[in-house]
Amino acid sequence: MYLADLSWKQFEQVPRNHVVVLPLAGFEQHSLHLPFGTDGVIVDALVERLEADTGERVLILPTIGIGNATRHLAYPGTLSVPAEAYVEMIASVAEQIGRSGFNKILLLNAQYDNDALLMTAMRVIRERRSGLSVIAASVESLIDAKKE
Repeated sequence: MYLADLSWKQFEQVPRNHVVVLPLAGFEQHSLHLPFGTDGVIVDALVERLEADTGERVLILPTIGIGNATRHLAYPGTLSVPAEAYVEMIASVAEQIGRSGFNKILLLNAQYDNDALLMTAMRVIRERRSGLSVIAASVESLIDAKKE
């Protein structure tokens, strides 16, 4: 189920043992032929499939569509936030979900450049809130696992 589709009262009824999924994308150039929003399209399609397969057992947050894409800034149109701001944004969202009573979060990342920052964000989250279980998976690792 998608948080964006729920009212506040409906949200209050969501079992707190659900896994909360935070989709993450970037907004950068993808060679000469793909749109800037490619990462978002990919992660949203993956989340749609996840929701169809798991239904009421996951709570999907809105996709965060801008990451840290400093190596793409030479290409006009790329949007990027500083690494520290990105880590803080992810940690802050996780903390808010934790305060709502959830304790399992999946960071589902579609921007390769942000994998290392997600490891930092997970460390920050764990340091700030004991009992909050957070894992990260990248689209690339899921694709590679599927090939094996």
